[in-house]
Amino acid sequence: MLVTDLQLAAAGGDSTDPWHVLGNSYAERLAIVTLADLTLLRLLQVAPAADDESPAARRLHLVPSPAAPGVIGWAFRALASVTKRLDVDRAVRALRDVAPVVEAQLVADGALVEQGQKGLLRTRTVLAPDHVRLAAAQQRVRCPGRPLTATSRAMVVLSTFGLPRDRLARLAGGALDADALAIGAWDPFDPALLAPDGHPLGPNAADLLTALVYVLAGTHDTTGWVDE
Repeated sequence: MLVTDLQLAAAGGDSTDPWHVLGNSYAERLAIVTLADLTLLRLLQVAPAADDESPAARRLHLVPSPAAPGVIGWAFRALASVTKRLDVDRAVRALRDVAPVVEAQLVADGALVEQGQKGLLRTRTVLAPDHVRLAAAQQRVRCPGRPLTATSRAMVVLSTFGLPRDRLARLAGGALDADALAIGAWDPFDPALLAPDGHPLGPNAADLLTALVYVLAGTHDTTGWVDE
């Protein structure tokens, strides 16, 4: 999943807390990437845009499906519990607490490993990333590969858009490669790109992913702004 790869890639520093790399808008970024995961899995659709409707106001529809485990199941239930009109803005707010859920899944999958306890009463667990899994996640940020897929394009754009150079290098484990740099973040998603199910993304999912990029662009990461 995009969101587990993103949070794991951000865990390569002194702390596994994603804000150290993603900045103080990390909750919104993780929520937006989770929405992209739901879109790529064809669990989320967007209604046609009304006249002059902002990307954040685009109305969303959940696609009925069997209960999913882990982060995807948690996110689906969180969106289903929204009692007002479900639009992108409300969806992002509903998923702002996804980081602990992602961390729990990374621990369960062995991507984050317990390294003992800390704190005055030794009640806080210290986590560290598995270095092989960390390197693989960072490579997926840094290198979309060929042929480009909907997943790899979303990974590069949604994880890197707006990050300052130093934190981007930490997230990606180095500089983005030529294929990643050639991706235009403002370009609409191509409906012909292949989704994880091996079929073309389609116009609805492409429309929603493009809208998510614009919503991400509207977030405000002020972490270290004096130094940057």
